[in-house]
Amino acid sequence: MNFAIVDDDKIFSQNLQKYITDFCQKEGISFSVTITDPESLFLSEGAPFIYDLIFLDIEMPEISGIDLADKLNTIKPVDGTPYIVFVTAQDNLVFDALQTFPYSFVRKSHLSEIENCIKNLEAKLRSAPTCAIKTGREIKIVEIKNIIYLEKQGNYTAFVTVAGTFQERSSINDKHWELKGFGFIRPHIGSLVNAAHITDFSGNSVKLSNGKEISISRNYRHSVKEEFNEWLVKSK
Repeated sequence: MNFAIVDDDKIFSQNLQKYITDFCQKEGISFSVTITDPESLFLSEGAPFIYDLIFLDIEMPEISGIDLADKLNTIKPVDGTPYIVFVTAQDNLVFDALQTFPYSFVRKSHLSEIENCIKNLEAKLRSAPTCAIKTGREIKIVEIKNIIYLEKQGNYTAFVTVAGTFQERSSINDKHWELKGFGFIRPHIGSLVNAAHITDFSGNSVKLSNGKEISISRNYRHSVKEEFNEWLVKSK
């Protein structure tokens, strides 16, 4: 699990980082935990989708945690990562924060509250993962295992699934980082393929379970082979 801590209180952030580290090590949970700030949260490559859970302070000088959560909610799936956990010392702010549909709350004076939060999310992430596809005003929930491949179509990303094709106005770069941990491989700049649906693999193309054949560009040949081999090892 990948955690981010966004809080202007450096001492508290370090204490929270240590608490998460100690708890995950005790529970045998594979993890990384990063202390960052509101601006940097969106600047690093793949962010914020590289995080499973963001501990977000409600009160910060540059931007409130509630406003930052609103910003995150506009780019992330309805029921997907990164999940948001508000951290606050002001109980009266909880009602306002509820309107951004956070995953949970943690009081700064009760850090032990994060333990069940992490346990529950870890169990959730281990269950059958889904992807929320925003198709206009509707949201289509699809199990990730049923997504065959994604393809860039202008300003849209087409999700080709076993149940049909759905379009979402989004960047394929964002979808790459969102789905990379689920075995999706990028054969060229305009597509992503689900390794579980690859039926034939060569140096020049991949053939998928629906008969679609996607070429592998020269710039991606090394990374595709490497990522596919990693997926094979993990899937055994």
